[in-house]
Amino acid sequence: MSMTTAPSPVYAPSLEEICARDVYEALASGRRFESGGDVARALRAYGVALSLADTPALRAEAVRRVGDAHRAREAWDDARAAYDESLAIARAHALPELEAEALNAAATVAILRGDVLGAEPLFRRALACRPGPRVRGLALTNLGLCAARVGDHARAVELFAASLDCYREAGYERGVLMAINNVAAAHIETGEPEAALPLLREAAHIARDLVELDLLLLTARNEAEACLKLGRLDEAESRIGIALGHFASAGAESRRAECLVILGDVLRAHRMPQQDDAATRCYERAAEIAESAGAAHVAARARASLGAAA
Repeated sequence: MSMTTAPSPVYAPSLEEICARDVYEALASGRRFESGGDVARALRAYGVALSLADTPALRAEAVRRVGDAHRAREAWDDARAAYDESLAIARAHALPELEAEALNAAATVAILRGDVLGAEPLFRRALACRPGPRVRGLALTNLGLCAARVGDHARAVELFAASLDCYREAGYERGVLMAINNVAAAHIETGEPEAALPLLREAAHIARDLVELDLLLLTARNEAEACLKLGRLDEAESRIGIALGHFASAGAESRRAECLVILGDVLRAHRMPQQDDAATRCYERAAEIAESAGAAHVAARARASLGAAA
């Protein structure tokens, strides 16, 4: 099957990025910027890596990282174009590990936009490439997210646990952090918030050690939801406020909308008239942001909360 791929973006790198000695340093620099929430600088660094890439493998990797940065700023079409280009390069040069990476990344865009049915076959195709433990863990993680989205939380926990084993085998600490967060989130969804909190404390410790700001704040968002379900409203409000501020400043609109829904739930749990009004405003704003960002599942949750509050 022939594919038409989008051209790679052209960047004007800054002086600090021009100083990168090789493609690996540029990729590492971009990853540090992305982890710290500075997506604009990450894009520029990945652009430098792309300009330095002199093999198909390096080019496929650099193009996919460009897609990751676009995904972080929720520019879904740009992200998917980059992933399609990475996939085409990997297939053309028989690079199964990078093919699996590109398939997993493209499917992640689908699931973030609420298209579970479209995402799941891509994750399974990624597994069919027989990748190594790190990429296998990524695909299993995302299949777990698919299961959670359709309400099969027992299956989700199994898949998250399997992904954690893969990440540990690969020595992939960021993956371990993601998997712990996902297992904790599944416990919250199944009505076991007390089981989630120790996991989230472990996740926060790992995130600080790795300087993974986005994942640290995602952990805070999950902690807020666990505290809410345990009736610890002051803690929940404090944690969600921190996460909301970060995602708003980082331009992560779907995450911002998620936080607004949880903040609305916290305010409504106070059972005071003025708090109910504030909760309604949170749900309304969350729905607007989520719909604008193409995050249908978050918009649906916000609308459901509005209906319950009416």
